[in-house]
Amino acid sequence: MTDLEAAAERLVRQAQQRKLTLLTVESCTAGALARALSEVEGAAQTLHGGFVVYTKANKTAALGIPEDLIGRHTAVSAPVARAMATGGLERTPADIAMAITGVAGPEPDEGEDTPGAGGSPPVRGGVIPTSAGSHSSLGRRR
Repeated sequence: MTDLEAAAERLVRQAQQRKLTLLTVESCTAGALARALSEVEGAAQTLHGGFVVYTKANKTAALGIPEDLIGRHTAVSAPVARAMATGGLERTPADIAMAITGVAGPEPDEGEDTPGAGGSPPVRGGVIPTSAGSHSSLGRRR
């Protein structure tokens, strides 16, 4: 069993024990976390689903992340990871959202960004911000 498989197993079991549902919101992992969770026996009881928002445009379109937030912080930042988790929770009944954004590398992020032209500067490879949230962390109950 790989480290990812073991972690997915622990997470699914803990969510099942607490009767919580999970949601993934992924960028650079392109659904790998959702897949790992889905392969755990009994995951259907707890895995609500996921979003794969690989581009900045899809982060805005699918999750409502403001373009200016991405412009100020880059798509590969803790504020955007938090916004991804929040956007996922606002659009689903899942209890907990886990968000991953980043640049696996070695190339920088989407090359159309140019500082001073309304875009954020490219981010080097190997940077992987994460965030997790729940409805109660957003100040409301489901």
